[in-house]
Amino acid sequence: MPQAAAAEAALLQWRQREEERWRGALKKREGEVLAALGKEWEAKEAERERASARQRRGLAAAEAELRGKVAELEREQRRMRGVEAALTAKVAAAEQKAAHEAALRQATHQGELAAAQAALGQASGPRCERRLFTPLAVNRRHLARRAARLRCWRSGWRRPRRGR
Repeated sequence: MPQAAAAEAALLQWRQREEERWRGALKKREGEVLAALGKEWEAKEAERERASARQRRGLAAAEAELRGKVAELEREQRRMRGVEAALTAKVAAAEQKAAHEAALRQATHQGELAAAQAALGQASGPRCERRLFTPLAVNRRHLARRAARLRCWRSGWRRPRRGR
């Protein structure tokens, strides 16, 4: 039995050494994997930082461009307000001038009408109105007869002559 105990002790020592070697190999492999993961994480973190910096620069450039456009639009808006105020003033002046000229024309026409009525001796009444409109009525009748003759002539119909 002493041999069996010695063999068992040797087996136990061998098992402990193998376990320690296995644990050492496991710790070494774990260290290598952790180192690789650490390097990979650092590389990814550096790439994220570079991408973030690029985006910040792009956003800063876009913000500066937009601020410039806003300032330009504000200047344009101020200019447009000034132009609008000037046009409003011009329109008001033109309307005032037009109203003044219309009043002058009306006064002038009323004065001319009063002068014409005074020159006619305040003539009014049916005889005077008939005299004014008679040439127009005669002219209309004359034009109607000529149009009728022209239509007849174009159609080829001729009225027979009366004893002339």
